[in-house]
Amino acid sequence: MFYLHARGNASLSKAWDYLIENKDIHVVHLSRANLLESWLSLQIAHITKEWGWQKGAPGPRTVLPPLKLDPAECEIYCNQTLAHRQWAAEQFKDHPVIEIEYEADIVPRFQETMYKLHDFLEIPHGPAEQILEKQAKRKPSEQIINYDEFKEHFRNTLYESFFE
Repeated sequence: MFYLHARGNASLSKAWDYLIENKDIHVVHLSRANLLESWLSLQIAHITKEWGWQKGAPGPRTVLPPLKLDPAECEIYCNQTLAHRQWAAEQFKDHPVIEIEYEADIVPRFQETMYKLHDFLEIPHGPAEQILEKQAKRKPSEQIINYDEFKEHFRNTLYESFFE
């Protein structure tokens, strides 16, 4: 589940209550360190309506030209994501939890990370195939027309390291 899933009303939020209350549930917390790239991927998905692309899937994939985006919107996303991460860490602190980071664990060593997950979940090792491609194919500096504006906006902030 994403942080915002099952939040619409009291009935839906019972899913979170169940997960939090049952301390024997193993939690796999998948995150991305680079919130700029995460936000950019989300923006591309909203525009193209392509939320996942399977490797080798037939048909043309939408390639967007560079975009003019709002750094203030990106900052809101970054701040909200960090707040959600803190909430999740607090709520699931008494659960068995494994932290998996996209750029550090999934991209460079997918199979090794899957074996680590198998061990954590106490299931037999088996081959795992990475079936989805990244949404954003270009670096943020190539995909965002006003990238320099972003760099300036985030200078001397917690997020400055996301910029080349």
